[in-house]
Amino acid sequence: MKRLMSRGVRVWLGSLGLVGAGLVALHCSNTDDESKFPDAGGNDPCEVAYKGLCGVPCEADEKCAAGLYCRAGKCHADCSTTPRIQGTCPEGIACSPRGRCGTDPSDASLVDGGSDAKNDGTCAAIDVVVEKIVPTVLLLIDQSSSMEYDFTGANLMPPNFPNSRWVKLRESLMDPDGGIVKKYENDVEFGLALYGANNGNEKPPAVVECPIMKTVAFAKGNHAAISAVYSPELPIDDTPTPDAVLAAAGLDPAGIPTDGGFAATPTGRPKIIVLATDGEPGRCGSFESLEQTGAPASQQAVVDAVTSAYRAGIKTFVITVGDSVSESHQQKVANAGFGYFPGGADAGPDAQAPLVRTTSQAQLAAAFDSIIFGVRSCSFKLAGAVVPGTESQGEVKVNGAPVTLNNPDGWKLNSPTEIEFVGGACNTIKTTDAKVSVRFPCGSFIPR
Repeated sequence: MKRLMSRGVRVWLGSLGLVGAGLVALHCSNTDDESKFPDAGGNDPCEVAYKGLCGVPCEADEKCAAGLYCRAGKCHADCSTTPRIQGTCPEGIACSPRGRCGTDPSDASLVDGGSDAKNDGTCAAIDVVVEKIVPTVLLLIDQSSSMEYDFTGANLMPPNFPNSRWVKLRESLMDPDGGIVKKYENDVEFGLALYGANNGNEKPPAVVECPIMKTVAFAKGNHAAISAVYSPELPIDDTPTPDAVLAAAGLDPAGIPTDGGFAATPTGRPKIIVLATDGEPGRCGSFESLEQTGAPASQQAVVDAVTSAYRAGIKTFVITVGDSVSESHQQKVANAGFGYFPGGADAGPDAQAPLVRTTSQAQLAAAFDSIIFGVRSCSFKLAGAVVPGTESQGEVKVNGAPVTLNNPDGWKLNSPTEIEFVGGACNTIKTTDAKVSVRFPCGSFIPR
């Protein structure tokens, strides 16, 4: 008698994107007495749809009524495809025709098809499809007139404009030969928001719109689209940083997510703002509020806006371009971006978030590189769910070398559908063209 044959295909993931196709895998009968997927509140298929049929002795699925499978010698159903009698399966796991959460081993596509092929309730190990969790990063760039200065503070208008902070920052990000966006565009979903305002003081006429935002939507492989918007732009006038943070994060003045905004969009991935600014903030509202940069109310408004973004699930990194901005103020902004405030992240009273102050193009490039390298993910979504308590049975490898569960340089299970590499394993994934493989034995993983 031939057993069911595994057709699972090991899937490799390069560090710059998913390579692979769909998963073909097997799910075998649960031999435990208790279902790993208990049904909720009177919605048990065995009590509703299959009363009197569950519990019948069996040797194989075929001995059970339609909609049931053989579990531990008795007919049973975890779930049902009948509306309103669905039972409970993990999120993303479908109910099989036999009432399993997952795949039936009796699926004809999973046997070898020989003349003596027969379902005997056994299955092979599963090679799991994994998909890297890609962070979503918004580059929030100050477009105020002070960006026309160079790093020494000399006002360099054209023809010396190429030496300005504005151009050096743009080159650090957008240089097609080593710029940050080009370097990481296949491993990060980048978006862009240039922000400014114009009260008409330096560059009349005044513009009513505040903040003025030039944006590019998030996407992988986004260098060309961002460059098309960023490259022709020049500095304008004012620095409404608090208003720009709220607008970029998709929050109203009360910090409530707006429909379709960054905060309200469910991505299932880390959301990051990298704020690069060279000047003290003003605020939208009036000529005076924009003009009085560095006023305590404006500084506090930035901290409040970044705090609201953090509470909405968006982390903010701060890069100071030049040394004109108050360091103590920027540190408060950076702390808010990491949740270092009462009711925020679990940090000690003296915790200080990273704050990068740059005075050269090389420092700018290094600052962005460090941040983007750090936020690149070492987490992977699984095409299914690990059965709780069986994660130690997983065989996980990076570049063909086994890595250990719950080891400081190994991997951990964040949820039944997500694994994360830590320590040395994470560093390998970030610094090499790493290949990741995940394999679980029969009964410990439920493919979707």
